[in-house]
Amino acid sequence: MQFINVQYNVVEEKSSDEYGTTYIVEDIQKDNLLKHLRIINLQNETGDFINYMKNNFYEYSKYYHPYLIDFYFFNRIQLIDYKQTVLNQYYYTYDYFEGVNLFDYCKNKGFDLILDLAAELCEAVKFLHLRGFLLCRFEKNDLQVVRDGEIDHLKILALPYPQKISSKIIINKKDVCFEAPEVRKGAGYSVLTDVYIIGSVISCMLKAFNHSEENLEDAFSYFDTEDNRKYIGDDYKFIMDIIKKCMDEKPENRFQSTDQIIASINNCFGKDYK
Repeated sequence: MQFINVQYNVVEEKSSDEYGTTYIVEDIQKDNLLKHLRIINLQNETGDFINYMKNNFYEYSKYYHPYLIDFYFFNRIQLIDYKQTVLNQYYYTYDYFEGVNLFDYCKNKGFDLILDLAAELCEAVKFLHLRGFLLCRFEKNDLQVVRDGEIDHLKILALPYPQKISSKIIINKKDVCFEAPEVRKGAGYSVLTDVYIIGSVISCMLKAFNHSEENLEDAFSYFDTEDNRKYIGDDYKFIMDIIKKCMDEKPENRFQSTDQIIASINNCFGKDYK
């Protein structure tokens, strides 16, 4: 496959999964601007998502934040290599960037850098909440670090969804590493499930959270080790308290907003994150 809809010239296949494939493409109608193009195959697991995007994709083009993907367009694939396609496939495009997986990036990094990335995650999630969106869920590879000039910053590849969205619409639901316990039990997504996600991401960045553990108590037991205390140093207790409050099994006991998480980080570590 080389050309999609007589508009996108395929440069490279980047990744694939059970739902489709992501390519790096040149948009020949936009001076060969490089973009990411994510193909979604129409199948049982993706039908609700595709129907949702047909009616709502324009909502994603209304917002911009440097830590979120810059969404361009959603449409059906009509032509492949100038021939009518018989496959039921759809796609959406978003900005091109070169990134590295967040958790690979954090290996052997300093504690202050991890706090910076945690603050960026909170900032992006707050931006979504103020606009009626939720992060909901993502896969491990949906969190990247990209370079903008001389500065590295977070990039979230996963699409957010409106509050009170049906879970049937959301794809990429097989990785439960960052999923709040109430969601696993059938509850809906909420601001507080996003707070749980933030806590779990912070713990992963600290190389101290066992993704294979679904039991919250066991996961914290794994986190609480001599090596981890030595790695983090005197700030260990403070960051542990923040993570535990984010990831409390009872939603009502968690931080109730990203502002509260940032305020706690600022208070504990002498930061001035917004």
